[in-house]
Amino acid sequence: MAFKSLPVHDSADIKQNISNKLKISGIPSLIVLEAKTGHFVTDNARMEVLAVNGSESGEELIQKWKDAEAVPIEEAKLSGSGQGGLLSRMISSILKNPMYIVGIMFMAKRFLEKLQQLGEDGGSQNEL
Repeated sequence: MAFKSLPVHDSADIKQNISNKLKISGIPSLIVLEAKTGHFVTDNARMEVLAVNGSESGEELIQKWKDAEAVPIEEAKLSGSGQGGLLSRMISSILKNPMYIVGIMFMAKRFLEKLQQLGEDGGSQNEL
């Protein structure tokens, strides 16, 4: 089965435009569009697919997408946060990647240790 795809080279602008339009904020993302019109069906497809428990449920999910009312992308209620502010995107990224929290805690601990060392060094200079 052949799938539509973007060219490997010279497609960065196209990818960015699609990401912005569909508010894609991370990979992997799975968005369902109606094949004939390109209208929006759902941007929660990844989570819906992960919830499938067998081939029968998968077929039901596909039927649900086929039966859903497709709307033009401009009218779609997208749940992504690609257009959000910098702070909201940073917080979203951190919450989606728990290892970032571990890294931030490690860096904060090291920063506080350095501050404490600087305070101790500064205090001994005042005594001289």
